Amino acid sequence: MSNERYSRLHPSPEGTKRRWRGLSSSVVLVLLLSCSNRPAVPICPPSPSSAPTFSAPASASASASASASSLPAPLAGPPSVLFEPRLSPNGFLPRADAAEVGLDRARLDELVHEAEGNGSDSLVILKDGRVVVERYFGTVAAPIETMSVTKSVVSLAIGMLIDEGKIASVDAPVSTWFPEWKEGKRGKVTLRHLLTHTSGLEHKKGAAVLSSKPDRVKFARASKILDEPGRAFSYSNEATQLLSAIIKSAAGRPVDAYLRDKLFTPLGIKGWSWAHDKAENTLTYYGLALTARDLARLGMLMLAEGTWEGKSLLPAAYVHQATSAGIDTAQHYGLLWWLRHDGTERLLGREHIDALRAAGFASADKLQPLIDRAVSSDEAWFLEAGALLDPTERAQLVELKNRGVTLFATRPGKQLGYYADGWLGQKLGVYPASKVIAVRQHRRREGTEEENQKAGFSSFYKMLEAAVMEPRP
Repeated sequence: MSNERYSRLHPSPEGTKRRWRGLSSSVVLVLLLSCSNRPAVPICPPSPSSAPTFSAPASASASASASASSLPAPLAGPPSVLFEPRLSPNGFLPRADAAEVGLDRARLDELVHEAEGNGSDSLVILKDGRVVVERYFGTVAAPIETMSVTKSVVSLAIGMLIDEGKIASVDAPVSTWFPEWKEGKRGKVTLRHLLTHTSGLEHKKGAAVLSSKPDRVKFARASKILDEPGRAFSYSNEATQLLSAIIKSAAGRPVDAYLRDKLFTPLGIKGWSWAHDKAENTLTYYGLALTARDLARLGMLMLAEGTWEGKSLLPAAYVHQATSAGIDTAQHYGLLWWLRHDGTERLLGREHIDALRAAGFASADKLQPLIDRAVSSDEAWFLEAGALLDPTERAQLVELKNRGVTLFATRPGKQLGYYADGWLGQKLGVYPASKVIAVRQHRRREGTEEENQKAGFSSFYKMLEAAVMEPRP
């Protein structure tokens, strides 16, 4: 038998993968275009100027699972200015040279140039407890509305009240504070559901309707529960606003007064402000204005697991809880904190083998070597599967996929860090393994969705991760 004929009849695994690549490339394209199993995060449209609307990141779940490795090589360009001219470091942390603390200077320059070009009003990056970037791009270093970053700060108040015994746990029923919620689906709603946007509470797209109400707690409290609590992630400003009343009841004072005494004053945070509605409810879905240095201080507190200058301000257990997946149906989200992962993994389980067999795929058992093996992309999964199947079986697998048979599950890759995010690109990112904290702010101008698109800085975390050269966890 000739070598050529032998190769055709007995292809090597590598040869099989090459042949399968041709078959799978179009399938992978279809998969990527039709992928719909990640929870959608609605974009909040702008509300009236008297009551601004703030939202989740425009594509939070996709952003949370993106990898810095997908960035192109940095372009050669002039070095950026890392520290604002004539800015005194007094009252903050010592400075450090970026390269000396392990950051990729070329990548960092790209990040700073991009921040300057998209209308940033502040950019602060810390590494190992030292400042490597502090820019205000010619603007005044003053408090800026943090938009939905406010939600993440509100979460800290919940953790502190649990530590004080004033809230039993995140699984306490909301009816503890709202007696009229004891019946029906409302009776199933817990604090965890509010903190993970899984309460099922009726809410409008964006925050315009909520922001038009004189008593926003009353409006949210009267809303219906449309979905089974815990079933699905649906970003809800209304659900978050309920925390204003819950914290006030548990703490005996509004959340702004509570955090002033328990958190802001110990951290040295001054000059902050917090918005209220006409009924004097502290707003908990937006409304807190802080400086970039103050946001960085909050990041430092989180990085230190709730400890500040030797004193515990926030229980370490809650820091871990808030920055890990808060519920199985929302793996990209903690307790009002977004989670940042290194890509999305594809995973074949025994249930998928059973489903293929039930769908008439006689060769399903050939895929058993792939069970519980994490694969980083759709194409990689199909290449691995193709190496185990003959051409006819591969074609059958494609047909089953086209018929809607689920071939594998997806889950987030390794967690890199966590972050708070707000409309117009307000950002606070924390990377514990690398000891990196990053803050970016944009001061509201027109308050339009067009401004949000221009200033949102969706590539911020990718660019930041590319500048961090340390191995990931």
